[in-house]
Amino acid sequence: MTKKEVIFFDAGAYGPYVKCELINGQLESEYGDFHGDKMLDLKVKSNEAKIISFWKRMDEINVWNWNKTYNDEMAITDGFTWEVKLRNRDGKSKYSSGYEKYPRNYKKFITAINKLFEIKIDFWD
Repeated sequence: MTKKEVIFFDAGAYGPYVKCELINGQLESEYGDFHGDKMLDLKVKSNEAKIISFWKRMDEINVWNWNKTYNDEMAITDGFTWEVKLRNRDGKSKYSSGYEKYPRNYKKFITAINKLFEIKIDFWD
């Protein structure tokens, strides 16, 4: 039985932010820059091949083994926070979040998000 897929990424700091989500078969993203005045709101129809490629990439970078939290206790109070919620068609799922700290392959994840949602967000690390 195929599970409902979940692809959700939300990240930001004081100023810049990004939110990407698969909603009813549509890939939706929202982005704001450091000044908050340059905003992108983009909706892209999901493509079966791109979704399958994304899940393969998640397996390759082993996002499933990420810790639940990555927090830098010594970081400044207006630093960068992020949150990931994933569930593939087989029901394999991952929830992970962080504050000013990241899994070692975080940039590869961001690259996969950029490709899937057809956006260009920074890594903010």
